[in-house]
Amino acid sequence: MFIGFLEAGVPLGVTFSYLMAAPMVNEVAVILLWGLFGLKVMLIYIGFGVGLAIASGYIIGLMKLEKWVELFVWQLQKSRQATTLDGENTLEPVVLSWKQRFEQGQFQSSEIVRSVWLYVVIGIAIGAGIHGYVPTDFITQ
Repeated sequence: MFIGFLEAGVPLGVTFSYLMAAPMVNEVAVILLWGLFGLKVMLIYIGFGVGLAIASGYIIGLMKLEKWVELFVWQLQKSRQATTLDGENTLEPVVLSWKQRFEQGQFQSSEIVRSVWLYVVIGIAIGAGIHGYVPTDFITQ
């Protein structure tokens, strides 16, 4: 995921801000904190989590650490910007129509579904097996 952000042209500091905030301030943590400790603790947690992510991303952006990113990441970014949909190389950025964007979105989502459907079915089967055959007392203890 980190490479995808940089490949898309997102600055390094912003990338780190997202990568820090996303797992820390997510919907599960927010709902659990709200349910267990109340609204005030949840808001404080969100404030500190987002504030820490913004501050660290800003500091990382100021440090100019782009030189430590592997060279192939920047080459991916340049090659993606320099290639049109037809595969011919050009120096102008590719401008996609709405139809092309939807076609690419449909293709990418179908590729994701094709690559993970088996694991989803296996996970459901394991969950059903646990639900059907493992005694409730064993789980609760």
